[in-house]
Amino acid sequence: MATPKTTEEALQQMRFMWFAFLTSILLYIYIATITPPPVWLNFRNATKIFPILGVLDLVYFAWFRTRRFPGALELAQERPRDIHAIRRWVAAWITLVAIAETEALFGLCLQWGNKSPREAVPLYALGFFLIASLWPRHVHSRDSLAG
Repeated sequence: MATPKTTEEALQQMRFMWFAFLTSILLYIYIATITPPPVWLNFRNATKIFPILGVLDLVYFAWFRTRRFPGALELAQERPRDIHAIRRWVAAWITLVAIAETEALFGLCLQWGNKSPREAVPLYALGFFLIASLWPRHVHSRDSLAG
């Protein structure tokens, strides 16, 4: 994708990526059921490691969502016509979505690590829910919100 030149282009690209990320989780579930697991994922502690990594990833998602993302959003709201502020907001949003996507990847790894699909569903669902909650919205300037 080309670098966005306007806020509207950025929003359109973010929405396209949002759909792609959600669709990829469905593809992970499909891939896990039809593809044999890689040998290296079948180690003794795989069933403990991937859920722990999923919890740590969730903590990181919460930290990034509350500490890093609001700054980029605030800057975009203060300067909605500044493309650099908009790009920073887009980059922070992409990072946030990628962190959420990792939850589903841990579900795929858990399923490939000799767990049943039923045991991987919570990680798939959590990743799907987190991404679904990140639907890109228009950036409104603070001036238009106050007045």
